[in-house]
Amino acid sequence: MSASAGGETTVFQMCKGAIFAAGEPLLQRAQEAGVVRNDTNFTDVARMVFGIAAIPASDPEQLQRILDVALDGLRYQPARQESAE
Repeated sequence: MSASAGGETTVFQMCKGAIFAAGEPLLQRAQEAGVVRNDTNFTDVARMVFGIAAIPASDPEQLQRILDVALDGLRYQPARQESAE
């Protein structure tokens, strides 16, 4: 899919459609459950994951670490209260 990324090929459009059809409802349910930030959308998530997958690396564990750190950033975090001094 990355070979035709951004293209209007039939294969690209079919793959993109399938990924979004599966991913958007998952993200929405995670947001409704309060485990994923509400200020993101599936396009953000897909671009992040595809970007990480495109990083040239000889160590698959390093790519997994980068993906883990990025996905941690999607987790819901309650607003931090500023301490009044």
